[in-house]
Amino acid sequence: MTQITLNIPDSELDFFLKLAKKFNYSISENHFELTNEHFEILDKSAATPIEDCISAEDLKIKLKNKYAL
Repeated sequence: MTQITLNIPDSELDFFLKLAKKFNYSISENHFELTNEHFEILDKSAATPIEDCISAEDLKIKLKNKYAL
């Protein structure tokens, strides 16, 4: 199966969804909203000094050791 991402103008969205449903195509709408709690977590993470961060490679090693990946 092939997955395709389309950008549909808002004014044509209803028509497109009806057409897709008519042909039994599956449609996935990935709309989400961030809560204030999510923003607080992201702000805290963004404020972390670079000196306190580890590299992606070090993270992989730590996760591998901790979870036997």
